[in-house]
Amino acid sequence: MVESLQSSAFSTEAATLANWKFDRKITHCELVRLIVQHELSFSFVEYEGFHSYSLSFNPLAESVSRTTIKENCMEAFQNHKSSLKDFFGSWNSRFSLAAYLWTSNQNTGYLVITCHYIDEDWKVQKRIIKFSVVKTPHDGFNLYSVMLKTIRYYNIEGKLFSITLDNVSANKSMMDLLQENLLVKSMLHCNGDLFHVRCAAHVLNLIVKDGLEVIDGVINDIRESVKYIRGSTSRKEKFDEIIVEVGIDCGSHPTLDVPTYWNSTCDMLESALPFREAFYELDRQDPNYIYSPSLEEWQKAKVVCNLLKVFKKATNVVFGSKYPTSNLYFHEMWSVKEVLDKESSSQNPIIASIVKEMKTKFEKYWKISYLSNCIPVLLDPRFKFGFVEFRLNKAFGDTTSVDKVDKAMRSLYNGYLSEMGESFNCSAQGVEMQVQKKFTRGPTGVNT
Repeated sequence: MVESLQSSAFSTEAATLANWKFDRKITHCELVRLIVQHELSFSFVEYEGFHSYSLSFNPLAESVSRTTIKENCMEAFQNHKSSLKDFFGSWNSRFSLAAYLWTSNQNTGYLVITCHYIDEDWKVQKRIIKFSVVKTPHDGFNLYSVMLKTIRYYNIEGKLFSITLDNVSANKSMMDLLQENLLVKSMLHCNGDLFHVRCAAHVLNLIVKDGLEVIDGVINDIRESVKYIRGSTSRKEKFDEIIVEVGIDCGSHPTLDVPTYWNSTCDMLESALPFREAFYELDRQDPNYIYSPSLEEWQKAKVVCNLLKVFKKATNVVFGSKYPTSNLYFHEMWSVKEVLDKESSSQNPIIASIVKEMKTKFEKYWKISYLSNCIPVLLDPRFKFGFVEFRLNKAFGDTTSVDKVDKAMRSLYNGYLSEMGESFNCSAQGVEMQVQKKFTRGPTGVNT
């Protein structure tokens, strides 16, 4: 039976090979895909080894020049771009964009624009629709010019819901111009109040940096201590001996941070704290070691580490790209708010000064972004309006913000209702009952 199966498989394979025909176009398409997927240089096709490898598969394989393959890649890019344009033009839903400005080593500015949407299977999708040089100066008008040309090219000018950007002045200027342009044409929901979304990860980064500037001296002693024991093999071996002497049972060693990345500073503090006794003993045994933090500095570092871990967790959550994150912003930012409120009453003047700087930046962000943070929570079926109402009353102490969220949510609902028109399958009465249930005002928070 085995021989019969082998014979059958061989016959099928032989028949397939007999019908096979070399197609130069398919070969070039696959070669283009190879180069793009693995980010190879165009000169790769001229390597003697690659040509010999190709001939081993197909004696009819032709040599391709770097100029030809470049033209093939550009043609594939234009075809894909055109297909994406047709898709966006025919897609009956709204899109959200994210834009970031990058600066190269040559101080050339590049703007990358990513389009996010939900496909027919309710899965989050994203496509890069623009990556181009931005003329200097990188001000709001030049950014606005690139953004407007991009959304017009892809026919999504009237299909935008929001644009997420870093919290810098040039981006705000750009959004003011773009929002004004689209509002005149009645292309935005909620009068554009939900259009400009500040990147939560970037805001958290700014908050932490403001706080860390206050305690740079405390962190610096620990950083220098870690540098010292990692500076030579003999120091590392000595430190390992001390770890055994003082009885520290920890599988890892202190890690060194990158000062410009606060999350790595959090990792450094967390990894160094279990080795406090080892550093004390190193200070006693090694006269060249002069960076030993005091007991008070270690205590401050512990509080700072616990504070940074809250920010790190929030950043990891909102920085996700494989799942929806807008409904998570409110909860993560609220956890940050709670820890800042708690630590603001610290008796330690340094900790209090850190939290003061952080709270100033946080409250500034919260006041301009609470609306776009609250709406996704209301769209989460697990929560009612009472949950948001309770939290906002606690945060602001008045009903103004609550009323704004109420008005924005109803405006958003009415906007989509008018867009859907006759294609809206649910009866108006049934939908209105669900809306009223969602908008129940009161202390109830989570649906049971």
